[in-house]
Amino acid sequence: MRFTIALLFVLIVACPSFATTGTVTVAKRQSGAIQKTTIAFTSNNAGVAYKQLQELSGQLIRVATIPSATPAPSASYDITLKDSYGFDVLLGGAADLSATVTKTFAPCLMDQDNLTTQAVPIAILGQLVFRADSVGSTKTATLVLYFRR
Repeated sequence: MRFTIALLFVLIVACPSFATTGTVTVAKRQSGAIQKTTIAFTSNNAGVAYKQLQELSGQLIRVATIPSATPAPSASYDITLKDSYGFDVLLGGAADLSATVTKTFAPCLMDQDNLTTQAVPIAILGQLVFRADSVGSTKTATLVLYFRR
């Protein structure tokens, strides 16, 4: 019994971001070879939104972060999208986001052979973990992902 109470204390008090994860909704739309995945979220009281997403696949070719006008997120909020290895497929591009300005970027790895250097889109196949931090209490924003499939 003591162990159960201690475990509940750790889960609820020591790790509040896991006790409540905010609200995260995902919508997908496909047009030809391009899939648009929209992740709309509202943070919990601790300023966090978290969700393990269903499988996503393709080359991540464009990302947009869109802060809501009301209630706007806190300045310098962060979004990560991690694969099963803990790798942020956004490459840190969604860190320190503006509370008022939309940001668009294309996360790419640099591939270098002996002759050229070129940008290579991130390949994704599997479940990803979405997490928004430092958003502020019950604030909203949207992350839009464009995949080439």
